[in-house]
Amino acid sequence: MRSVGRQGIRRVFSKDILELMSLIALGRVAGFSLDEIAGILGSEKTLDVDRYLLLNKASELDEMIQKLVAIRDGMKHAATYTAPSHLECPRFRRLMNLAALALLKVTPCINKQ
Repeated sequence: MRSVGRQGIRRVFSKDILELMSLIALGRVAGFSLDEIAGILGSEKTLDVDRYLLLNKASELDEMIQKLVAIRDGMKHAATYTAPSHLECPRFRRLMNLAALALLKVTPCINKQ
């Protein structure tokens, strides 16, 4: 990506480069790696969108949204729970157990022999 000039100390880019940078930013915000984004962008002149890749990422985002909504709702519930200890709340305990299970799935056991 090369600038087409300068305006004071700021670089000036063509509309095409700004569009490309916007696409890269969108891909990063959506959780795509730079390699995946490069594959989506295709050659310099075309945008080669892999629709299957987009659908897979959309499904991943749906799963993440569902998990985050459940966590948010659990935290709101725990914040308003009236018992002296949050550990008395079945919903809070279930949330803790689900979090522990998720952690075990992604974290390798160091003590495994």
